[in-house]
Amino acid sequence: MKKSITLLFIAAAVVLFSLCGVFFYAKAPKSQPVKAEVSLGSEASCFSLSQARKYIYLCSLASDEEALCEKLQLMEYEKFRYISRNQEDTFGSGIAFSACEKTEGEKTTLLLVLRGTHKGEWYSNFNIGEGTEHAGFSAATDFAQKEIEEYIAANKLSKQSLDVVITGHSRGGAVANLLAKRLVDSKEYKSVTAYTFATPNTTTAENAKALEYSTIYNIINPEDFIGYIPLKKWGYTRYGIDMEFLRNTDENYEENYTAMQKIFEELTGYPHTGYPFGASDVQIFLNTAYKIAPTVSDYYNKELTVAPHRLTLYDYMQKVGALLSGDDTLANGMFLLSSSATPLFDTLTRFMMEGISLEDMAKSADITTSAVSCGHTYETYMAWLEVLPEDYFL
Repeated sequence: MKKSITLLFIAAAVVLFSLCGVFFYAKAPKSQPVKAEVSLGSEASCFSLSQARKYIYLCSLASDEEALCEKLQLMEYEKFRYISRNQEDTFGSGIAFSACEKTEGEKTTLLLVLRGTHKGEWYSNFNIGEGTEHAGFSAATDFAQKEIEEYIAANKLSKQSLDVVITGHSRGGAVANLLAKRLVDSKEYKSVTAYTFATPNTTTAENAKALEYSTIYNIINPEDFIGYIPLKKWGYTRYGIDMEFLRNTDENYEENYTAMQKIFEELTGYPHTGYPFGASDVQIFLNTAYKIAPTVSDYYNKELTVAPHRLTLYDYMQKVGALLSGDDTLANGMFLLSSSATPLFDTLTRFMMEGISLEDMAKSADITTSAVSCGHTYETYMAWLEVLPEDYFL
C-alpha cells in the first residue's frame, strides 16, 4: 500500500513538473530568425536574400557551360566540371549540372548548379509515377548523385569537412531538392544547403518538412503553376521550407508587381505577361486539374471525351510538355485548343494559352512572351528577388 502511494506521489510530481515546463516555454520569448549577411563568394547554411539573388543568376547560366564556367572562375571556384545527360538517351532522366569547389582557410565548399528544363525534358516533368518520389525527377537525381560521388572521389574531397551548396531552377530545382534531401540523410557531410527556384513538388514523404531539411529553401512564384504540381491534394510536397513571392491578394502587391515588371523588361527586352487575376488564376487551374483527376491513378487512367479522342490529364499534360519544349508548337497548340469543347479542359487551355495567339504561333514556335512562360522564367524570379526587401522572407 505504501509503495502504491509513493508511486502515485512520484507520478503526480512528474506531471506537475512537465506542466510547469510547458508553461515557462510558452511564456519564454521566442528567438527571432537571423539572416546571415553574406558577401559574394561565401556560403551560409541559413537563408540569405543576397545569396538567393546570386544563385538564381547562376541558374540562368546553367545551360551555357562556357558562360557558367567563366562566372564561377571569377567567383574563385576551381576544378569546374560540367556533367550532362541527354533526355533522349535516358528514358526521362535527362539533366545537366556543374560541380566546382572553393577552399577558404579550413572551409571547403562544393557548389552544384543544376540546369533548368531543357527541351524534351518537359515530357519527363509531367511523368509523375506512383512512388514516393516523382518518377522523372527521381531518375535524374539518381544520375546526378552518382556523378557527384565520382567528382568527390576524383578530387579527393573529405565529405566530413565539406559544405555542399546546391541550386537549380525548374527541373534543376526539383533535382536539387531531392539531391539535398539524400545528402542530408547520408549524414556524411559537414553541411548541406539548397536554394531552389520554380521547383515542382517532388515527393509524398510525410517527413518532408522535418527539421533536418530546414536548410533546403524553395522559392516559388504564386503565379507559376509549375511550383504547385503534382497537386498538393494528391499528397505531393517538397522537402524543406517553401518561400513564396507576393500574391495578388497581398498588401502592396500592385506597386511591387509594377516594379517587378520594369526590372523584368530591362532583363528580357519584352513586357511581362501576367494572368488577369494573378495567383487566383493559378488556383483555378489547380482546382480544375483536381476535378479531372482526384488521384494520381486518375491522372493516368481517367479519360474524358475530346471528340474524336479520349483524353486523360496525363495525355493533356504531355501536349503541354510538347508546347513548352517547342515541339511542333502550332500543331500541339491547335490540339489543346480543340480540347476546349470539353468544359474542364477548356479551363486548362484558357490558362495555358494566355498571351498566345494562333497568328503568333503560326509565325514562330517561340512562346516566351506567354503568361505561362513569364510566370516560370528565370528573369521573373530575378526581378522579384530584386524588388523584395532584405527582410521579406523573415
